[in-house]
Formats: sequence, structure tokens, C-alpha cells
Amino acid sequence: MKKTLVLLLLLFSFSTFAQRLERRLEYTAELIEKGQYQEAQIQLERIIRKDDGIARAQHQLSLCYFYQGQVEKSLANAIESVKLDDDNADYIAHLGNVYYNRATIDKALQYWQNALLFDSTNTSALLGLSDHYTEQDSFEHALELLKQINAKTQKSIDWKYRRALCNQGLGNYKLAIQDYNYCIKENAIDELSMYHKSLCYLGLYNYDSMAISVEDLISLNANQAEYFYLLGYASEKQDLFSKAEFNYKKAISLDGDNVEYQSAYIRAKALNRENDMHDE
Repeated sequence: MKKTLVLLLLLFSFSTFAQRLERRLEYTAELIEKGQYQEAQIQLERIIRKDDGIARAQHQLSLCYFYQGQVEKSLANAIESVKLDDDNADYIAHLGNVYYNRATIDKALQYWQNALLFDSTNTSALLGLSDHYTEQDSFEHALELLKQINAKTQKSIDWKYRRALCNQGLGNYKLAIQDYNYCIKENAIDELSMYHKSLCYLGLYNYDSMAISVEDLISLNANQAEYFYLLGYASEKQDLFSKAEFNYKKAISLDGDNVEYQSAYIRAKALNRENDMHDE
């Protein structure tokens, strides 16, 4: 009877500990979701000091380090989480992300592909592979991977931005502009989307819309030489040579060593003078 009672007490104690641990890990997951990485890190380090064999805690701590830019620390915990739970697709895919951030591409691809063996719809692995193929200019392959991601994720800004990059790379500029516009609407300070949208208008030879788009971009960030160069180019194509000359000169003031900017400025200046002489 006493042995049975002791066993029941032990089972109850273990169950209570497991429930308490689960609540703590749910709390740290919420902190990570809110971007409170340092607070989550403190809590997770306490948990791991008591028991370093909890895969979920190791994974979460790896995420904290990763989002804070501490990649080597993140790698150590990511490896440990996969050792402890080697068929968890999320843990495996995250390890791929860490390797990719370290530019260890072969290992990143290996772990993303392994993650998909356990879960063919794993969002992190599909996004990682899609980003890799986009960087390799294999846009059709990247786009196919994006299409395999769940419908909820496909409504996100990040997903639409990735699809826009693929369509832009494939020359589907109008489709890309639609997604960039969505990103800009949902995230008003979306400089990258505004930049690529301008390049899409360039690809469409729509210099009026390109000029408007680049002007919006410059109003957001007036410290990028390339933006003034693009506005100068659009102005030149609109036969607005004085405006082109001004913007090329502004680009040179921000990046005086760029030979392309200097050449464009000389060309616009000559065209502007020629235009003035013709008007006289």
C-alpha cells in the first residue's frame, strides 16, 4: 500500500512539473512572438541550467539568439534541439536557417530538404529553399515552392514580397507591381517594395510611373545615390534634361566614385545644353 502511495505521489509530482514546464515554455514562446528576446532568453537559460535535455527549450533559446544576431550561439542550441528531437520538422528547418545565415549553403539545403521529409508543407523550409533559388535567379523553381505554402501564410506581406521578387525576375512586372503595392499599403514604410516597384516600371518602359515611384522613394530616404540616379534616368527618358542633370548631379554628390553616374551626368548636361540652344 505504501509503495503504491509513493508511486502515485511521484506520478503526481512529475505531472505537476510537466504542466509547470509547459506553461513556462508557452510563456517564453509568447515573449519570442512579441520580439522580447532578451526576457525570453533569461527564462530559457534558467530552464536549461536545470535540465538541458528539453528540446523545445533548446529550440526556443536558439531562436532568441538568432533574432538577436548571435548566430554561433544560435547554432549550438539548434544542433542540440535536433539531437534531442530528430524528427521535428520545425527544429530541423530552423537549423537550416541558421546554417544559411552563416553562408553554409550545402548544410542549409540539406536540413531544409530533411525537414520536408517529415513535413512536406513546412513553411520555414519552403521559404528557405525559395529564398535560395531566388538568389540563384531560379525564379520559376522559387515560385513553385512558394505556391506550396499554406493559404494563411500566402496572405502575409513577406510571402507576397517574395512572390513579387520572383515575378519581377521572370519579367512579369505587372504581377510584381500588384504584390509590391499590397506590401506598401500594408506596411507604409516599405522601402524595398517601393524600390523594386520602381524597377518594374523601368522594365515596362513606363517612365512617368517610374518617376513618381522614385520620387516617393526619395521622400522616404534621400540618402541613397541610386534613387537619384533612377530619377535622373526616368527624367532623361521623359526629355526632362534639366531635371535629369540635377538628379544625376545629386547622385554624384552621394557617390562621387561611381563612373556610371558621372557618365550619365555628362550626357544629361550635354542634352540639356543642346535643348537650350534649340529653344533659342
